[in-house]
This record gives sequence, C-alpha cells and structure tokens, in this order.
Amino acid sequence: MGSYTEDFFLDKRWCCQVGSFFKRKELNRRDRFEMGIHVFFFHSLFQPVVTSQLGTINNLIHVKKSDFEVFDALKLDSMESSETSCRDLSSSPPGPYGQEMYVFRSEERFKSPPILPPHLLQVILNKDTNISCDPALLPEPNHVMLNHLYALSIKDSVMVLSATHRYKKKYVTTLLYKPI
Repeated sequence: MGSYTEDFFLDKRWCCQVGSFFKRKELNRRDRFEMGIHVFFFHSLFQPVVTSQLGTINNLIHVKKSDFEVFDALKLDSMESSETSCRDLSSSPPGPYGQEMYVFRSEERFKSPPILPPHLLQVILNKDTNISCDPALLPEPNHVMLNHLYALSIKDSVMVLSATHRYKKKYVTTLLYKPI
C-alpha cells in the first residue's frame, strides 16, 4: 500500500484546491466553501484543529460572511502580507535604498573586458607533444579548461574551434575546422 497525503489551499473565491497524491498519481478536486465551519479529514500543523469523538485530529476552517466581501478580504490579505514583509525587511542588507536609476559614467561604459585568467591561456592544442607519444593523443587538460570554447587564430583562411569535456575518467576534445 502506498502513502497517502493531501495538500490544500483556498483561493480568493473560497474555493478549496485539494491535491491528492496516491502512488505518484495526482488527482485534483475543487470544492466551493459556503459560510460555516468546515472540518477536513487530514491534519496540517498550520491550520486550526479539532478532535473528533473517535480521537482523530482534523483541520477546521471557519468561513464567515465578511470573508466574501472582496475589499475586506483584500485589506486583510494586505495587512497579513505587510506583517510578513516587515519581518523579511529586517534581514535585508544595511544601506540606503531608493527609486533612482543608476547612471553610468562614460569611463565605466566603455571599459575593456577583463583580462583572461592565466590558467585559461594554456590551450592544449598549441602545446607540442613528446616524440615518444602518439601525436593524436593530447596531454591531460587542467580541470579549469573543461567546458570552454577555444578559438585558435585564423591561419590559411581556416578557423579552428575546440572544446574539451570529461566523461568519468576520459577526456574528449572536439575540434571543428571551418573554412572562411
């Protein structure tokens, strides 16, 4: 027998969305809540509970007429969200906040790109191989060279692109020769 859980939420029209998951099959049910007290047969720690005569713990939702008033419901929702947002703001980084857009200075806008890190300058395609080695075999690449696209300078109107990937303990370098 598989496990059985139910999750639910109420939308703004007091319709209950219930998601049932049994053996990884999802079933959805939609119920309309009328005014009154509604008892659910599943237990959530985040909802009010009531204990039945048999000792089972069920969830309890009390729907009032004022809950159907749109503006009152929106006001209540905004008050709840403002209370939670005040707590969230306490963890924000210190410093001034404003609505002004950042203005780039001309020297910031036309800066050159950052220099290439030195460990990416060691392209294995440009290295000489030992005479004792097979020329088709390349030396083992550095781990920072993996998954990067390398383009060699254009010679004899041919552009060479390469990328090295690792599969378990093997390294595969793919070359693309493109005539220009």
